Parts: sequence; structure tokens; C-alpha cells
Amino acid sequence: MADAEEETEVTPPRLSASDFDIFAEKLLTHQLLLTALELHTELVEAGLEIPRLRDFFSNPGNFERQYQTTTLSGSAHSPVIPRTSSIATIDSLDDYARYSDDGARDTDEKVAVLEFELRKAHETIKALRGSLTEATETETPASESSHGENIDRDHSSGGDSLRPHEKRALNFLVNEYLLKNGYRMTSVTFSDENADQDFDDWDDVGLNTAKPPDLLHLYRDYGHHTVPEVMLVLKSVKEEKANLEAEYAKLQEECKQLQEGIGELKYENHTLNETVEKLESEIKEIVNSSHLTERASLSVEKSIESSETDTDTDGVTAEHISESTTKNEDATDGTENNDAVEISERGNVPNEEGNGDAAEKLQTSEELGSKDPEENLPDDGSHQRNTADVELTQQKGDDPQVTPFSPSSQPSGNEEKDQTSSRTTSSLFRDTLLTFTHVQLENRLSNEVCKLSNADENVVLIVARCLPHIVPNVLLNKREELIPVILCSAIHHPAVKERDNLLHMLFNLIKRPDEDQRQMIMSGCAAFAQVVGPTRIEAELLPQWWEQIGHKYVERRLLVAEACGGLAPYLPDYIRSSLVWSMLKQMLSDDRNEAVREAVTKSLGLVVAFMENVDKYQQAYELLEETLFDPSEKVAKTSREVFLPSFAAWAQDLDKVESHLFTSLISIVENALKDLEQVHELANDSEDTEKVHKTFEAIHDRLARSVQVISSLIPVLFALVLRTAPFSKKPEEVEKYNVPVAPGRLLTPQSPLTDIETIFGGNQAVAFHVRRFDKHVSEDHFDSWDSLTWIHYECLPNLCDIVGKVHVSLTDCVQQLISLFRSLCITLGKPYSDKKIKPFCMQRLNVLSLDEEKRESLLSSASLPVLAAGVLGCFDSEDDMSELTSLLRNSVIALAEASASLEGPIIMYQELSTSSRYLEVLIGVLWEIVVHSSSLVRCCAAPLFTVLMKGVDLDLISRKVLPALVTLASDSQMSVRTAAIPAFGAIVENVTDKMILEKVYVQFQSFLEDPQYKDQHELQATMIRTFGKVAPHAEPHFRDEVLLPRLVVMATINNQSQDDTRRREIALELMEAYVSLTCCFISIDVLNDYIIPGLRAVKQDIEALAPECEETVHVLLRECEVKADQKSLSHLPSSSKIGQEIKSTFISGFHRLKDAQRPKMADIFKKKDRFDS
Repeated sequence: MADAEEETEVTPPRLSASDFDIFAEKLLTHQLLLTALELHTELVEAGLEIPRLRDFFSNPGNFERQYQTTTLSGSAHSPVIPRTSSIATIDSLDDYARYSDDGARDTDEKVAVLEFELRKAHETIKALRGSLTEATETETPASESSHGENIDRDHSSGGDSLRPHEKRALNFLVNEYLLKNGYRMTSVTFSDENADQDFDDWDDVGLNTAKPPDLLHLYRDYGHHTVPEVMLVLKSVKEEKANLEAEYAKLQEECKQLQEGIGELKYENHTLNETVEKLESEIKEIVNSSHLTERASLSVEKSIESSETDTDTDGVTAEHISESTTKNEDATDGTENNDAVEISERGNVPNEEGNGDAAEKLQTSEELGSKDPEENLPDDGSHQRNTADVELTQQKGDDPQVTPFSPSSQPSGNEEKDQTSSRTTSSLFRDTLLTFTHVQLENRLSNEVCKLSNADENVVLIVARCLPHIVPNVLLNKREELIPVILCSAIHHPAVKERDNLLHMLFNLIKRPDEDQRQMIMSGCAAFAQVVGPTRIEAELLPQWWEQIGHKYVERRLLVAEACGGLAPYLPDYIRSSLVWSMLKQMLSDDRNEAVREAVTKSLGLVVAFMENVDKYQQAYELLEETLFDPSEKVAKTSREVFLPSFAAWAQDLDKVESHLFTSLISIVENALKDLEQVHELANDSEDTEKVHKTFEAIHDRLARSVQVISSLIPVLFALVLRTAPFSKKPEEVEKYNVPVAPGRLLTPQSPLTDIETIFGGNQAVAFHVRRFDKHVSEDHFDSWDSLTWIHYECLPNLCDIVGKVHVSLTDCVQQLISLFRSLCITLGKPYSDKKIKPFCMQRLNVLSLDEEKRESLLSSASLPVLAAGVLGCFDSEDDMSELTSLLRNSVIALAEASASLEGPIIMYQELSTSSRYLEVLIGVLWEIVVHSSSLVRCCAAPLFTVLMKGVDLDLISRKVLPALVTLASDSQMSVRTAAIPAFGAIVENVTDKMILEKVYVQFQSFLEDPQYKDQHELQATMIRTFGKVAPHAEPHFRDEVLLPRLVVMATINNQSQDDTRRREIALELMEAYVSLTCCFISIDVLNDYIIPGLRAVKQDIEALAPECEETVHVLLRECEVKADQKSLSHLPSSSKIGQEIKSTFISGFHRLKDAQRPKMADIFKKKDRFDS
């Protein structure tokens, strides 16, 4: 081979294999095998070898074909493998070459040999023709019977699938037709054009082929064939089936819509019936009132006349009025039976004077009893007198069923409290809040404690129930058994001092109460509060809490924090907003324990849910902001899930959701962005990069949390929109509405308290208002209202401005913005999103449509990821998919051409790949990038494929992903090939299918063994980095036989590198790879043969160029040598000990290196101009 290269160097017109590859392809395509073989021989002699010809002639399968024949009975014969004419001809050529090399042979002998071989070739051709004809005839029926669809395809495709023997048969029949009908000149021309066929002998067509009728008979018989008709019928049936399926799907959708319409009509019918009944009752009342007014006026006139004549009767009446009034007041303290007795006794007292008038008045009062006297009586002086008569007749009537006002009908204290409350928060929200924040214990002791609020319970009974459980147990371990006894005594004991001692004993009964014990004590305190009332709570219970605020045990402080919220429903508002509020504020500001602050946050949510004092609103917001941005993630999460929804409900009651809450949170985001700009300016001047980095991380965290908080309030905002809509109704008015919300219409809530059904007060009310909202905004021109207008003209523009200012490198913040816009679009629904949100965002966030100057400054912002994943990726209609595909493709191309970072597309693919409905779109876009003409664009495909590996199934990887990566790996540009290597590594890390892994291993091996990659530094570094990641996941045989030997070669070659920079980089990459490899289980032979030699080679480079990492390499090498010296695996040192030592050494050794290579903050922050459309 070396001689050949020297000869080619001497030749002036230097030839290459690629120059002849085109000719070789043409020769092989047209089956000019002899010419191709001669070309191959001459090129090999000239020192050039074409891979295509070499592979073709070295493969025996190209010259042999196996034919499988089957008898009519179905029995299979052994395959017949005849030699082809090409092989015979090649043998002849070999013999000829052998004879031609011998100069002693005569020319006659050569001619005789050639004539013999020619006859042999003709015989072989005839045999192959017969075998081919027979094989074709046997294969055709089977294919027709098993693939009926292919028949139709053959009929429609014409002569595209014409076989050789069919062509010869048709030529024979055509020539025969021409001769029979006198077209002799045409026949002669046709014969000349087909000189390779003998038209006088039918056997030339095929030895075993029967001759068909002439063309005329075939044409006439065509109409009687059933196969075309059957195929036409089958085709029409398939078309009809497809149409029926489409119609069925359409009818199903219409049926669903009609069912929903039926539910709507039923509800409207129910509403109209109620309206009709109400109107009918009003009409009856009007008619009755007219008659009653006339009769009442007559009764009043008679009473006036009788009062003028019978003054004694008036005295008796007045006396009875006073007596009845007094007794009626006394009756409120007695029982119902006593009242009935008194009435019956008074009813039997005779009244001789004016008895007839009294009876007449009783009759009149009974007729007017169901009406308001003020509506039926004239407004004059007789009104009072008539009212007195009515009361008198009620007291003196003979009917025993007439009873005075019962005390049981009076509203209880809680009902009065609810009626006077200024809060409109739904009771379902408060019940959910109580359930969500406190665990309800279902055990005997908890039930025992809860029964204490029953006034009928006797202390003796409680003690009797508790003593059997107290006596057998040791008090130190079972002290919670004393809680019911202590609380019962504290409730019913008459001495104040003793009650204080008992409560003090209660709170100090258990030194460090656990969660169940704390819950039991709180249940007891709740029962205590329900029985004793607010005065004793303030005087006796709250001082005990105050003493525990600063206790040294966390469990005691937790008890106080949880009790403040647990007892909030039972406390009057002045106690909640003063003493309890102060206790929670102090604990939140002073306590450093995470669990205590979390409990305080929950209690604040409970207290705010029942707060009536509007003056505490601003303080509550300040506490909310403090907990939302607490350093502890647990406290912040609790604040988002409990405190924030409770405060939002209060803000909604005060009509401050839009004017204050959302506006304040958006201001926090804008201030955080300004702080980031200041940090960017400081990063250029400050030398303390560590401090600047910490400040940047803190502001970034605050920014991401703020966006997350706004996102969690979208259901609250939507509930406000529905409540203020012109079609809004109260929940009790839509109880009969039974049409549910469409599945997937609303997002799954992050917390039970952010569920719109909980906020709104029931699923029926939500279903009614959501469907009315979607129907209203689906109209071409719909009327908006204040809260909906605020979203479009105030909220959405501010959010788009924030998106334009956020750099795409702030990954957490970008993901939260995507979640925010996604929540906004899905919550408000597809009709509103298509009409309002999507057009607005396409205008403001689609930076690709801007001019070049603005586009360059905004390509690195979060605009494109938010638009793609947060707006266009919400719904899967055809228009949305088309727009999403176009945006993904154009954004990748624009970023590649601008040499910008791919962080934006990577975030898009990460967010969209979580849903399987977008995988086909994402892979389709990547295929367009793979075949793009620009190498810069093609380089972007592999990193995006790497992102998809975790969400794509094996079928898609095998059919679409792996072929695309192989295409990139064979690209003409080295940069594209280099970019594809990590994607192959991602397949090894995430896929377990052996067939796919074998293909990846073959591709890796080609990268390692191809000499053209020898001097490619970037590719070598990428390969080493990838091998270090995939080695723990790779098959042992591939790792031990391919990767490790190649790493040793790379390390050895790197020792001889003259470029110190590249040599240092490769050495560090090799060291990281060996750190990863030493964590695998490797045999002693592999350690001795590959690991230890490779580490020794790396050690030389590290000692010379990276001394700060020298200790790490020493530890690795020493541990590997210790492993290799062991005689058995049982004496190997602990792998965990080795790993810990390597880890600590590696981290300490790389500390200074990491600091030295850290990028400047200026690369992270990039000032962006605000854009307005």
C-alpha cells in the first residue's frame, strides 16, 4: 500500500478513488459486470481501490441466487442454487487470464477454450431462463392471494412492475398481431428493436411458459374477468367505510353537543318554570289582597262603632292585651307544653260583653294572618287598635294549635354571626382550608375530646370513661390519656385559680408532644373554646399560649403556632385581629426553626380566612410577602398553598385582587429585573465574583418565585371574571344545572385551595359559569366587562414586557413564565385564547417578525420559548400545530445563523416533549434541520435530539431518531459529526434495547477507528467526554474491548502532542473519564492492560500541565494498582471508601481550576430593549 502511495505521488495527474466511483456505480447499476471487473482489476494494479467495487466483488451473494420451489401439495423441496452466467463468465476470464499468462499456449487453443466457454454460457442462460420463469410463476399466485391490495396497485401503476419474461411474452404477442394484420414493415422494425429475442420460437420467452391466446382474444375476454370488478368493489367499500367512520365521528361530536344542549335547555326550562310559578303566586296574592282589603275595612268600621258604644269591653280588651303580652314574654323561658296549657285555660274564660265582636275580630285576624298588616290596613290611627285586636284574638282564640313564638326558632349565635359577617368567602373554601391544614384523627381519645362541647355530658361520666384507660398505664408513657379529664375539669371547675392550674398542667403535661399529641391538645382547646365563650378564652386560654411562644422545645412552639390557627373559627374577631395576630407575627419574625415558621404560615392562612378587620389587610399582605420569599422552600410552598389562597379570597371580598394583589406581585417581578441589571453592572467592576454570584442567585430565585406565585393565582383571577360576568348567578340558583365541564377544560390545581370549584363554591356553579363564559366569548363580537378587560389591557401587556426582559439563560424563571402563560390560556379557554391571547402574544413575543436590529437583541430573551411552549403549545388543533412547527423551525434556523445559544430551543423541546402529542412535530422539525443546507443549522439538530431521548419510545428512536443521527454522523462537515457524538451517548444512557445499542456501538467504533478523525481535536475531546458519561451504562464487552483500549491510545498519543493547550484539555477530559470508569466493576486483567497504562500516560500530562489535579490522578492510580495486586475480590477495599476519597480529592483538586474557568457574568446578563408593537 505504501508503494502504491509513492507511485501515485510521482504521477503528475494524481487520481483518486472518488473520480472513478461514479463510473463504477453506473456499471454496477446496468449489470455491466465484466467491464466493472476489468476496471476494478486495473485500478488495483494502479494502486487505487474503489470501496464500492471491492465490496461488490468480494460478496458471493451478488453472484448467487437461491430459488425456493413449492409443489402443489404444499411440500417444500430443497433449494436449488444454480451458478449464474456472471460466475461462469468470470471463471472463463480467470482461465483465460491464466492461459494468457502462459506464453507457450497457441492461439488455436485459446480460441477453442473461448468457444467452449461460450457454449457453456448459452446453456447456462437457457437453464437460468427456465428456472426464472418457473420461480416467477410459482411466486405470483402466492403474492396475489396474500397481498390483494398489490393487485389494485399493479392495475393502477401500469408497466412499472413489468417482469423480464412478461416483457418477452408481450413482445411476442405484439409481433404476432402485427404479422396477422399486415403490418409487416412495423413487424420488421419491431424485431430489429428487440434483436435479443427470437420471435419465431415461443420457447425463447420461457421454457416452461404456456403460450396465451392472441391479443384479440385477450382483449375480448378482459370484460369477463372478475378480479378488476372485485378490486373496484373493494376500493369502493373501503372509501365508503372511511366516509362512514368520518360521519360516525362527526355524529358522535354532534350527539355530545346535543346532549350538552339538552342539559342547558333542561336548566332553562327549570328556571322558567320557577319564574312562572313565582308570577302565578304573585297574581294570586294580588287578587286575594284586593278581597281581603275590602273585608278588613268593613271589620275596622264595625270595631270602631262597637268601641264607641262598649267602653267596658275596651277595658277588658286592654287588660287582656297586657296580660297576653306579659305571659308571652314569660313563655320564652318555659316549655312549649306549658304555653299550650296556658292558652287553653285562657281560651275557656267567658267573655259575655263584646263576645260577638271578639269572635268577629278573630275571624278577621285569621284571614289576615298570612299577610302583612301594613299592606292590608290603612295607615291611620285605627291601625294600632286593629293590631291590638289581632294580638288579643290570638291569645284568646279557641283553637288549641295556636302557639306563641318558640325559642327554638330563633337563630343561634353562629347563624347571627354569619348573617352579620362582611366576608363573602364560600363556606366550601373555609371547610377545605380547615381540612387541608389540620389532620383529623380518628381514634377514641380524639372523639372523647370532641364530645366535651356537648353540655349534657357529666364530669362523672367522663372520668368513668377515662379511668379504665389511665389506671393500667404508666403516666409517663400514656399521659395523653389525662387530657379529657383535665379539660373537663378546667371547663366545669368553679374556681378561676384552679382552672388556670389545670390549663397550665395541660400545656406542660407532655414534655415534647408529637404531632398526634399536639392535635389532641388542640382538639381539646377547640372544645374548651366552644363551651366557655370568648371571655374565658381571652382570660384563661390565651395567656397559656403566650407563655409557650419562647419555649426551648420546638414541639411546644409548634403547639402554640398550630393552636392559633386551629381555634381561629371559634374566636371572636377582636381576639383574632389583636392577640392571636400579634402572637403569630412575633413567632414568624423571631423563630428560626423551619417547622415552626411553616406552622405559623398555615395558621396565618386560617386566621385571614375568618378576618373581619379590614385594617389588618396591609399587614397581612406584608406577612404574605415575607413567607412567600422565605429562605426555606417548605415555608414558601406552604405559603403558596395555604396562606396565598386564603389572602386572595379576602382580597376578592374587598375587591382588591386586580387593583392591589396582582399589581403588587408584578411590581415585585419588575423590581427583581431591575436588580439583575444592577448586578450585571457590578459584575463588570467588582472583583469579588463570589459575592456577585450569590447575589445573582438570590435575585434569580426571588424572580422565579414571584412568577410562580402569579401563576398560582390564575384560578382566583378567573373566578373573579366569572363572578362579575353579566351572566353570573349565585351558586344556589344553579343547583339543578347538571351539565359537567368538558374533560381537560381546567388545569389540575396545584393545591386544593386553588381549585376553582373550591373557590367558587361548587362544581355545578363552576360548570354553569364556565360554559356560559366559553359560549359568550365564542361570539364574533362579544361585550367585555371590567375584570376581563383588565386582563387584556393591563395584565397581559405587563406580562409580555416581563418576558421580553428575562434572559433565556435564567432557566427556572423561563420555565415558570411558560407555566404562567400556559395556565392563563387553558384557564380562560380556547375560544378566548384564540381571539385575544394568541394574537396579542404573536404580535408582542414573535421576535422573528421584527426588524434585524430588534431581533438580534431579543433572540436571547424568553420570548420565543414562552410563545412556543406557553401559548402555541396549549392546544393541539391543526392551526396551532402548524404555527408551532413553523415557529420551532424558524427559531432554530435564526439562532443558528446568528450563532446564538440554543438554550431557548432546548427549553422549548424540554417543555413540549413532556406530552406525547407533540413528539411527532418535534422530530419532524428536527428532520428538516438535519437536511438543511447550512452546516450551522445542522449542528443544532443533535443537541435537540439529546433532549428528546428521555421522552421518546423505542419505536420512534429506531425509526426516526437513530437514522437522523447516523445521517449527521456521516455529514461532510466535521463540526456536524462532532455535534452528533453526545446524542449517541444519550441513547446509551437512556435506552436498553440491544439492537439499538449495537447500532450505536458500531457508530462509536467507526469514530474511533477512522483515521480521518485522528487530528480532529474538538472531536477527540467530545468523544472522550461522551465516553466518560456512557461508560458506566455501556455493555461490558464494548467498554472493555473498544472504549478502554482506545482511551489508552488517545492518552499515549496525547503525550506526544506539541500544543500544550490542547494537550492539557485532552488530559483533563481523560482524567474525568477515568474517574467515571473506576466506579465500574472491572476485571483485574482489564485494569492491568488498559486502566493503569492509561492513567500513567495521563499522569505525565497532568504533572506537566495541570499540577493542581496531580493529587487526583495519584489517588486513582494508587487505588487501581491496589486492586490489581489483590489475589481475590473478597480482599478488595470498600468501594464506598474509594469513591469518597476520590470524590473529595477530585473536588478539592478542581476547585481552583473551576474558579479560573468560570465565565464572566457579562455573558449571562444581556441588556435588552423593551419592545412595543
